[in-house]
Amino acid sequence: MIARSLASMASIDRLRPEDVVSRVAPNPGADLVSVIIPMWNARGWIDLCVKGVLAQTHTNLEVFCIDDCSDDDSYRRVIERFGADRRLCTIRLRRTVGSYQIKNWAIATMVRGRFVAMQDADDFSHPARLAVQVRWMQEHGFRVCGTWVHQFSADGTRPVYGTQPALRRGAQLHNLVPYPPVRNVGPRDDYPGLFGERRFALAKHGSQIFECAVLREFGGFDGRTAIVADTDLNWRMLRFIDMGNVPRVLYSRRLHATSLTQHPDTGYDSMARRTQRARYDELHEEIGRSMASGDVGRGRTLCTQDLYHGDVEVEDVRAGWIP
Repeated sequence: MIARSLASMASIDRLRPEDVVSRVAPNPGADLVSVIIPMWNARGWIDLCVKGVLAQTHTNLEVFCIDDCSDDDSYRRVIERFGADRRLCTIRLRRTVGSYQIKNWAIATMVRGRFVAMQDADDFSHPARLAVQVRWMQEHGFRVCGTWVHQFSADGTRPVYGTQPALRRGAQLHNLVPYPPVRNVGPRDDYPGLFGERRFALAKHGSQIFECAVLREFGGFDGRTAIVADTDLNWRMLRFIDMGNVPRVLYSRRLHATSLTQHPDTGYDSMARRTQRARYDELHEEIGRSMASGDVGRGRTLCTQDLYHGDVEVEDVRAGWIP
C-alpha cells in the first residue's frame, strides 16, 4: 500500500496545472462535494495538494482554498497555477485566524455541497478518494467518513500513530494508519482521558468527509482554539452517530517539523496541547454524565458548538464561480 501511495503521488506530481484545470463550473446538485483547504505558508506543498483535489475522479466539486494571511506567496501561487479552474475559489484573509475558524466560516457562509470534505494543505488526496468515500457513505449509512492513511516524512519526523516501526524508502520514512469504523458511544461514560490518550485516535481529520447537515447540527469546530478541535468535534459527534473509515489508503499525510502537531509550542507534548486536552476532557466527562443520567437533551447541547468564525476578515477573493 505504501508503494501504491507513492506511485499515486508521483503520477499526480508529474501533471502540469493545465492537466487538472476544469472549465466546467460546479453543479449545485445532490452529488456536489465542497472541499475546504485552509493554508498557511504552504508554498512547499500546495501544488501537489491542489493537483490531487482537482484530479479527483469525482469531478463535481467546489474547492475553497483559503489562505490564512501567509507570509509566503501561497495565495498568489495557487491563483497563478490553478486560478483558471472554474471549481476553485481562492481567498486570502486579512489576518491569521487558524484553520478551525476558516472551516466554520466556509461551512456557515459558502459551501453548497451535500458533502463537505476536509483537506490539509500539506497532505495529498489520492484521485479516487472522494468518489469512494461518497459511495461508501451512501452504501453503509455513514454521515461521517475518513479513510486509511499513508504517512510520510522527509525530515526525520517519526509517526505517532499507525504500524510500527516506520519503513524507510530512500530518504523518507513511511507507515500506514488503518483507522477502523467507530460506533457511537451512546449514553456510556467509559471513555476517560479522551484527549490525553493517543490510542483514542478516531480518524485523520484531513481525510474526512461529512454531510454538511451534520456539521451544522453540531455547530462545527471550536473556533476559539487553534489545536485539538478536530478531535473534539469527532468525539462530540460520536455521542450520537457512527463514524466510518473506508478500509483503503486514499490519503497521504505529510509529517514535518513545522506542522502544528510537531511544533514545540503546539505539538503533542506542548503545554498548550495538554491544557486544551484537559479542558476538553472536562467537557466530555460532563457530557458523559449527562448522557448516563438520561439527560440526552443536555448532552446534545453540550455537544453543540456555535460555528464561531468572528475573527475572519477577507482581503481578496478570486473565484471561478460566485459562491
